[in-house]
Amino acid sequence: MGAAEIHLYGCSFGTLPGDSHYAYDNRQEPGGIDANQVRRMDYVLSEIGSWGVRIYSHGWTTLKYPGAWRADA
Repeated sequence: MGAAEIHLYGCSFGTLPGDSHYAYDNRQEPGGIDANQVRRMDYVLSEIGSWGVRIYSHGWTTLKYPGAWRADA
């Protein structure tokens, strides 16, 4: 099994200034994304991309994986 392309939706790995990380009532739980999580995901996506898989990101994200095309940029 394989894929020629991957589309990421809702993978912000962060929040825009002034926005909540949650789309629901988080009952004051702060949540958050650790910087290591962003680096790991960038690494995983770059490895997948190195196999020739095209990666498309839809929506705002802090991910900066090489070779990805930002659909909403």
